[in-house]
Amino acid sequence: MRKIFTVIICSLSLVSCGQKKETEIIKENNLKTKSFQVLAKFIENNGGDKVHTIKYKVLKNLSENEIAETIKVGFYNYKVYEKIQDTVLLTIENYTLQKIKNYYLFPDYDAKKGIESATINYVNFKYWENCETGNECIALNFNRKSEIKKWFLILPCGGTETEVTLNKSGENKPIMKTKIENSKCPPYFELTELEDGKYFANMIACGLGGTIEFNIKTTK
Repeated sequence: MRKIFTVIICSLSLVSCGQKKETEIIKENNLKTKSFQVLAKFIENNGGDKVHTIKYKVLKNLSENEIAETIKVGFYNYKVYEKIQDTVLLTIENYTLQKIKNYYLFPDYDAKKGIESATINYVNFKYWENCETGNECIALNFNRKSEIKKWFLILPCGGTETEVTLNKSGENKPIMKTKIENSKCPPYFELTELEDGKYFANMIACGLGGTIEFNIKTTK
């Protein structure tokens, strides 16, 4: 009787260990395949038998994941993404089955879940430098079309570390703040949810600083 009881206990222990190991594997895989986002520019569609790929140039990595300047993203061909692409916000996942350089997947292999049209505006280094040194510094005007869903403003790097705060005119408390090391440049703000009006961005960095002004206006 004692032998039978011991066998049962051992069997339950093995099942428990097996379940624990399986849970750890699933958890590990989930961590590996956690989706992240990048801003990118469409380069070309590539064919494929079962899986098609799209090639992109990465404009700004919005995550902590390391990523190359040019990537390919895979999706099943029976979920073909037919919209015309230009600048986009991508939601992608690491491909963990085997190592393929600079290759990623859309969630569930479905491009419709991973591609959103995006508008990107830029502020260049020279313009900000002019504002800092008191040279010509006319306020920037950013016009937003009513159908825009995702909208980003990419800023210049100011040095080893760049800190930028964003204020709406008439408000003392910053509505956004970003602090970034040079290796993670460029800094950016997402403008998607901002109301129309006047805004001020102030930068503190070793190679660039000062304040710029810009206006947001929604048009039909």
